[in-house]
Amino acid sequence: MGAVRGEEASASTELWARHRPLCPPVGHELRGPYRDAWVRFHSLPGSKRYAEDEADAAERDRMRGRHAEWLPAHPSGL
Repeated sequence: MGAVRGEEASASTELWARHRPLCPPVGHELRGPYRDAWVRFHSLPGSKRYAEDEADAAERDRMRGRHAEWLPAHPSGL
């Protein structure tokens, strides 16, 4: 699964800007203006941040797919 493109990216960008206008959706930048709501989820096995092998990469891709499905259905979750 690659980068989000086209209409999906545009809709996500607009949604983000509407709900979190103080900074872009970049993890380390959220800790400043949104420190009360900032959280990091470790979705890979063993709380890894980066995929280390094919199994991790497959799990990462499944998580991205679930996130992509969840976000449009829960815009107030931003």
